[in-house]
This record gives sequence, structure tokens and C-alpha cells, in this order.
Amino acid sequence: HMLLKLQDSTYLVQQVVNRYRSRQYRDILPERTEYWGAHNLEEAIAGFDHHWYELTVDHHFLGCSIAELDIRRKTGATIMAMERDQRRYPYPQGKTIFEEGDRLLVVGSPGEQEKFKRFLHESK
Repeated sequence: HMLLKLQDSTYLVQQVVNRYRSRQYRDILPERTEYWGAHNLEEAIAGFDHHWYELTVDHHFLGCSIAELDIRRKTGATIMAMERDQRRYPYPQGKTIFEEGDRLLVVGSPGEQEKFKRFLHESK
């Protein structure tokens, strides 16, 4: 409520609240991310611009970790989930190494999504 009084848009307020909640739960249950499941993931991304991207053969992300690529700092976007071998992994950690065929659920504003797409399609 206080953020709304500061004239922030509802969208921005929701982003701040969800980022705070996400960090809080990761601190409490970092090893139990599978516990949150798909339902909570859908709640977490509700109202946010989100897209799935697939990593193909010889992609420059392959063999790199989320932390190595520094995706959030470079694009502002957040990887909220990853699918590998038909299994979904919500809230992948920074040490997660990308493999061919991985699908990434990326959340961010339209501008952050555009930056992510450019980073995704850069050559090695």
C-alpha cells in the first residue's frame, strides 16, 4: 500500500513485492525449490511479461551457468524456470549449467525481454 501512495504503477509495485518474496523464500528454502511446484510458479509470473526460449545446438549459453552468463545484470530479465528432458525445474540456481534442448522461462518487462532476446541471439 505504501508503494502505491508513492505514485508507482500497480505493475511496478507487483514486481517489487514478488522480487522481495522470491528472495525471502530462496533464503529460507534454497535446496527445496522443487517443493514450490508449478502452481506457485504460475502465481509468481502472473501479471509479468514471460516467454519460453529453447537452447539449440551450438548455442553460446551451452556449458555455461546462469551465474557465468550474468543474465540478470546484463538484461534485467530473470530465468524463473527451466525444462530439461520433459521435467520442469522452477527457480533454477546460479550454478545451473545449460544443455542443448533446455527451455527457459524468462520473466521481465518488455524492454528486459528485448535485451534478453538480443543476448540470446548473440554469436559466440
